[in-house]
Amino acid sequence: MFPVELISFKDAGLRGPNAGWCLRWDSQDYDQAAGACLRLQFNRDHERAAAAATDPQDPKNAAFIQALRWDVARQMILVALDDEPGFNSLDWPERSLGAALTARVRTVFRGLSLDECRSLRRSNPEDFETSLQSAMGLFT
Repeated sequence: MFPVELISFKDAGLRGPNAGWCLRWDSQDYDQAAGACLRLQFNRDHERAAAAATDPQDPKNAAFIQALRWDVARQMILVALDDEPGFNSLDWPERSLGAALTARVRTVFRGLSLDECRSLRRSNPEDFETSLQSAMGLFT
């Protein structure tokens, strides 16, 4: 869905030099192409991250890839829900950042409006988090 890079987090000066991945946001313009706004960076100094980046289909990397997919989806949903004035619709141009965020929200919270998702997150964070884990099939 968006570009992937293999970099050294230590060389890049990131505060988490031992982390496995980073979802880089270059814009919050929801009309822009998702591929131009988002970039997934794998840490080449992290053995499992580097292996997953170079061979994501290898069964040895399955748990790592599953955790990665869950985390990226979670980050995207949180950004969408946290930007109440900016992300105020589930109708965005095809292939846009807004459409990518909408797809994540709809995958996890089928049939709920943005307001209902935001309310669920505020009033019942446990249900919000378990919904995300369940919809993304984390470790199943």
